[in-house]
Amino acid sequence: APAPQTGAPLAPRAAARLPNIVILVGDGIEARRMSALGFGRRDTTPFIRSLLPDSIVFENHFTNAANTTGSVGSLLTGRLPTQTRVVFPPDVFRGADAYRHLPAILRKFGYRSADISVRHYADAYDLNLRNGFHYANSRSLEKPRTIRLALLVHPSASLFLEQSYDRVAGRLRHAFGLADLVDPYELVTQTSPRRDRRDPMRIAELLEFMDRTPEPFFAHIHLMVAHGKYFEPRSRLFSKGKRQNKPWRNAFYDDALRDYDVSVAEVVRHLRRAGRYDRTLLVLNSDHGRRHAMSENLPLIIKLPRGERAGRVRFNTQRVDIAPTILDYLGVEIPDWMAGESLLSTELDPLRPLVQVRRVPSEQGPTGRVVAWSRPPFYSLGSVGVVYCQWWYRLGLPWANFSKGVVESHTAPCNPSRRPQDAEVRRFLVDHLRENGYDVSSLAQAE
Repeated sequence: APAPQTGAPLAPRAAARLPNIVILVGDGIEARRMSALGFGRRDTTPFIRSLLPDSIVFENHFTNAANTTGSVGSLLTGRLPTQTRVVFPPDVFRGADAYRHLPAILRKFGYRSADISVRHYADAYDLNLRNGFHYANSRSLEKPRTIRLALLVHPSASLFLEQSYDRVAGRLRHAFGLADLVDPYELVTQTSPRRDRRDPMRIAELLEFMDRTPEPFFAHIHLMVAHGKYFEPRSRLFSKGKRQNKPWRNAFYDDALRDYDVSVAEVVRHLRRAGRYDRTLLVLNSDHGRRHAMSENLPLIIKLPRGERAGRVRFNTQRVDIAPTILDYLGVEIPDWMAGESLLSTELDPLRPLVQVRRVPSEQGPTGRVVAWSRPPFYSLGSVGVVYCQWWYRLGLPWANFSKGVVESHTAPCNPSRRPQDAEVRRFLVDHLRENGYDVSSLAQAE
């Protein structure tokens, strides 16, 4: 059964109709390569630029996780990966955390929800977010009666039972020629020439979902065209005549951003043709920077219904702020278990600490695949860091190696006299881990 919500009862905003909500994410997109946000060498995002006069642009936005899994968890729950322990597969949400998330709250107010992303790495139901989405990645989340009965008998094994059923069903569909098997590991790690070319299919799924779903609806879509280290954009504007003979080529990356821009245009034009655009809250965002960078500005553009507010915001924001911001706009009380803050209510302190994590380094597994081993005392957590204004700090685990630097693309740097001392930052990070249940005795010994 769902764990009880904490905090005061929720109350919807006094409005005739709740807005539709669409979160349109591009994997690995950096703000400084977007022409809409100031990049001058190539016009990578012309359509997104046309949306800015009616949107709020957050200039200094950061991820809470360098890897997609932890970042998706932060977006949908408003909680930090250090709080939920969801950093990278095989991590999943457990206990009460499986029911504490934005889609579950929206469902209470009549939203029909879809998650269109990448299985196992970003799929909300694979990550065990319960009682939220109705539909995820070409499948309904309503299970057959036999599975539901099994869950009543063995509730602690629910995720195992459901994924076992899902995988067996997928193999049977493949055996009878009804569907292809897709290997998410190869698509995400690029261990073979096979690439994820499914973004057009993801957009088609989203448009179909919006067409057949009564309002209000909520959709989270995660596009992969800008996921490196090699890129396969649909159109070759900037990379025409060039070869991708080494990873992370800028021309191919910029074409991938142009593809993301085209996808945004498809969704917006579809909403406009259906007469739903002015009733839709649109969020454009990314999960992490290129090469899984944490100390890079990411795009965060929020278009409220009817363009109610617009302008530029220069104080620091983070991914866990998006869910509270949506709830604040709806007039729904933000639960006390959310770590983020609404970006609509007030200007936030530029020295507010933004906590970030990175998974453990990869190792060769017994099957030859590269995996991230999960071991105590920090399990899948490889480092924890924090951003204060334009300064970033990292604490490597488990050996407590400390590093720091400056966010080069920060648009509102603080006075150097306000920079925190290294010892103060280190204490903050160790205390943060301790408060969230990690055994930090090894860090004390290293110190």
